[in-house]
Amino acid sequence: MTTPAPLDSEVINESGTGNQVTRVLRTPDGQLLWQRGPGRDNPEPYPPLPATVLSRLHTLDTPALRFQPPARATPALHTWHVNGRFSFAALMTPDQHDIDGRFNHLITTLGKQLNQLHATPPHAYSDVELARTPHSHLRLRDYLGTGRGPRAATAFHYRLRTQLGTARFNRLQEAVTYLCGTPDPHETVLLHGWCSLGSLVVPDPPHRQAAGPRPPAHMLTGSEVCTGRRESDLACLLGELTEYTSAARSAGLDWPLPDQLRKTFLSAYGDGFDPATLAAGRTARIATHALAVAAFHGWNEQLHGYIPMLAELLDHDGHPALTSG
Repeated sequence: MTTPAPLDSEVINESGTGNQVTRVLRTPDGQLLWQRGPGRDNPEPYPPLPATVLSRLHTLDTPALRFQPPARATPALHTWHVNGRFSFAALMTPDQHDIDGRFNHLITTLGKQLNQLHATPPHAYSDVELARTPHSHLRLRDYLGTGRGPRAATAFHYRLRTQLGTARFNRLQEAVTYLCGTPDPHETVLLHGWCSLGSLVVPDPPHRQAAGPRPPAHMLTGSEVCTGRRESDLACLLGELTEYTSAARSAGLDWPLPDQLRKTFLSAYGDGFDPATLAAGRTARIATHALAVAAFHGWNEQLHGYIPMLAELLDHDGHPALTSG
């Protein structure tokens, strides 16, 4: 572990919710740091980092993308050394069409690296206590069952039940319950956990860096590492891309990039996933994001778009056309 960021580091970006607060800092010597800590509505400390697993992730690094563990980790704060101020998600705006191909290249690299990660047998880390189910699945299962949560969570649960209808709501619960179950040993893989574009830090443009090759992007890695079905990692990213596509369509925008990235990612990852499980995972990922908005931001206009989006996905869950090439 390294020392904490110098006290005179400059905060150049800060965002957060009741769940988590993220800060981007620049140290006096010009290094960039990302820091994350629990928000005021999240009493759970970060669990200890599985050092041997993080070492395995490091062996998958490429010149374009590295799985980056925290340089410093405490139960209340994780700090990463990075090369950029913005995440992939922050740069995904409707005017982004990836003219130079760097987004496609990063997505291709990530797909290949996740395939290698998922080929790692979890029993190789029997000396490490890893969660057997992604925490996001468990949180969503409990929420759907109880309807409890801060801010607008209770009101949103009522909207979900009444506007989705009983049949769709039950299908959502069944999908999440399935995802929370322990898979058969031959289906169990090592997972990055919450493999989100919001944690993929893109290097700053060359004019902000020293001369030479473009430095690597960093996937912020740490406490979400677990075991489970490979589809959970894939669905986390595909759910984000589905949200971008749906939002653009609702706004009447022609923005082909998210769908292009979806196809590129799955092509790079290759075979081995179950389309129906991936579809269920994607729907659960979007429902998890909707819960986060309701519980940790509060009621806002964004929530109105989630219910028709979820209804459409639930009506097509398991359809291979939605999840392949």
